[in-house]
Amino acid sequence: MTAKIVLRFHLVKRCSEKLYVCYCVIHFSILLMFSLKNSSFLSGLNHEILYLGIF
Repeated sequence: MTAKIVLRFHLVKRCSEKLYVCYCVIHFSILLMFSLKNSSFLSGLNHEILYLGIF
């Protein structure tokens, strides 16, 4: 019984890690597109660092 719970927890953890990585990649690619459009990549990068610091 406990082995099933532990296995389920590991699966959920792995899925959440994958989702977090996907979220980071998507967020960064959107930021990159936005930065290239505004041609102010450094300010966008600073904003990203602040955003990651908050969350």
